[in-house]
Amino acid sequence: MSITRITIENFKGVGERVEVDLKPITILFGANSAGKSTILQAMLYLRELLERRNADADRLLTSGTSIDLGGFRQFVHCHDLNREVKIGVTVEVGGDGLPVLPVVEWGRDEDEVLRSFSENGTTEVRTVRVEVGVGWNAETSSPQIRSYSVYLDEDRFATMKAESEHQCYLVECIADHPTFVGEFLTSPEQDYYPAECEYLQGYIDSKNLGLEEDRLKGVYRVPVQSKSVVPDWNNLILPQPPFFNKPEPEDDGFEEFQQYRYSQLVLSQLLVGSGRTVLDELQKIRYVGPLRTLPERNFSALRSPSEERWADGIAAWDRLYQSASSPDGNGLINEVSTFLSEEKRLNMGYSLSPSHVYEIDRDGFALAALKLLAEGAEDVEVEERIKVILKDILESPEKVSVQLKDLENQSLVAPNDIGVGVSQVVPVIVAALTPGASATAIEQPELHLHPAIQARMGDLFIESALKEGVENRFILESHSEHLILRLLRRIRECHEEGVDYPDHLPKIKPEDLSVYYIQSEEGHTSMTNLRVSDDGDFLDRWPNGFFDERAGELF
Repeated sequence: MSITRITIENFKGVGERVEVDLKPITILFGANSAGKSTILQAMLYLRELLERRNADADRLLTSGTSIDLGGFRQFVHCHDLNREVKIGVTVEVGGDGLPVLPVVEWGRDEDEVLRSFSENGTTEVRTVRVEVGVGWNAETSSPQIRSYSVYLDEDRFATMKAESEHQCYLVECIADHPTFVGEFLTSPEQDYYPAECEYLQGYIDSKNLGLEEDRLKGVYRVPVQSKSVVPDWNNLILPQPPFFNKPEPEDDGFEEFQQYRYSQLVLSQLLVGSGRTVLDELQKIRYVGPLRTLPERNFSALRSPSEERWADGIAAWDRLYQSASSPDGNGLINEVSTFLSEEKRLNMGYSLSPSHVYEIDRDGFALAALKLLAEGAEDVEVEERIKVILKDILESPEKVSVQLKDLENQSLVAPNDIGVGVSQVVPVIVAALTPGASATAIEQPELHLHPAIQARMGDLFIESALKEGVENRFILESHSEHLILRLLRRIRECHEEGVDYPDHLPKIKPEDLSVYYIQSEEGHTSMTNLRVSDDGDFLDRWPNGFFDERAGELF
């Protein structure tokens, strides 16, 4: 699964609705304070809404102190409390489909087809989008989560809205949604709606508390179990049934029972399951901020994972120190060293060098015994004494250290003692190489780097994002002309015949790259998608010129 699109409306500088497509590599360009961070912050805010139902967020789960939204009054567009913030995220669903909440199994009574719904559910959905709306509640003087909508394969399926802080309703549900109908057709020639669709529509009609004229417009008011418009991820969506026992087909209540059971399964999977799927992906976003902290000289890795430590880069050093302490043969350290030092990669002239040091008690047995041996005491049985000394040393506390090796003069230096560019790029490399993220968002990955190395960073992201079997995506906020030129060059090299393309790099195509230019005018943020051709050129004109500062300085 992977996040493929985000929609934003009335959030920070964004007023009118914008859609941003996320590819394996997405780069956001623009002037300082133009709104490049808005996309990432919107995604992290949606996580707050889905995970903690926190409509008035300031600090975010992933960002630590690096991001402070300041609460709803600050981030609603133009500070206008009459506006409603809407944020949606689209996720590409994997082969296993959406998660299914446990529902009692049953079979269709009209034919021999039996379905094990509690195991399979609906499986034909390819993408889901969950969109949440937040507005100001004047009665409580606080923001309120007002709406929760689910889209299947880009078409709206259902919407829930809050009527109060204690009750919400299903106000829209498309029982004949194309994806839903296609799931349950028994044959391509079938010219009537499947029973599942009929049961769902029947339940909605029977439980609708709204007006008849609204129902004819597809607008309903059907009670749901959840008191919050954001569902409880572990509970079914509809209220408990009025049935104590399953009616038989000939009983009067059998049709009502069938409507309830099918509707409970479908709505729970598609409303709750879609939200869980989107939340799972949002929880795997890795955010690396623009200012990466150096580890202290007596640094010790945090044993318990803390995702917010990625924000200042210190989590990268946690991972490196953990690698040095693990029995994996320093796998991550070796991989990072390769990217730092190899000529065909970043070629920065440094590698990583882990070391293990025993902390020996100054007044302990080992040191005292060594002194006796050094003085040549005749009453000492040397072999036995050495064995005891070794045992004492090996039982002493062990400290791990990760240093950088200057390959030119073969000297070891601490991260604090080298140029700031090297220390700033190490967390970027570690974040790119560490698995487990649905998307890795990095602000200014090129910070303090020489232009040649900025260009080579493009290869790092190509190799990390497009490697076979990897689903990591990158969202890069950058000012680097050299980074984008390297990516365009690699696209061109893949398209042209007879060009030597680096063996270690996966092939990159225009559809693997998404470039947005973000600008702010009079407090309103606009986002322009710049398409790329097969030969590595932009198909769309770059707003205000393409890095036209260079042309101004040269000519």
